[in-house]
Amino acid sequence: MNIYETLKNLNIDYEKYEHKAVINVMEADEVYDNLGFNFQRCKNLFLRNVKGKKHFLFVTDAHKEMSLQELGDFLEEKLSFASPDRLKKYLDSERGRVSLLNLINDKDTQVILILDKSIVEAEKVGFHPDSNEVTLVLNKEGIQKFIESMGNEVIIYE
Repeated sequence: MNIYETLKNLNIDYEKYEHKAVINVMEADEVYDNLGFNFQRCKNLFLRNVKGKKHFLFVTDAHKEMSLQELGDFLEEKLSFASPDRLKKYLDSERGRVSLLNLINDKDTQVILILDKSIVEAEKVGFHPDSNEVTLVLNKEGIQKFIESMGNEVIIYE
């Protein structure tokens, strides 16, 4: 099932915006600002613990300064970025395209979702639906409903 079918089946409304491909926050800011988009922007980091037994998708404010050490201390884990192969295996995605919407591909709910408090509190957040040429904007209730339906462990990071 694709993300659009999933959102429809869950009765989650969204706004869809098509734009030129963006790979990083700087490129996204340029596109979003030029098009006048008004929603919380996020960055998505696919991480693993040092033993490679746990995988995390960290969703935070696009402009928040973060250190893996800080996040690792919070989780009591030593973290590193997961390889492109792991990203493909667990979320069937690629760098620059991944978002929490890719949890639909985590059938065994092996990925732990870490949501920054700023994302949880935002009224509307934009996510790539596994394409960096499209942004779907979901409201707070829609995001919550989607996450709950996926069944992954969720940790709120403050």
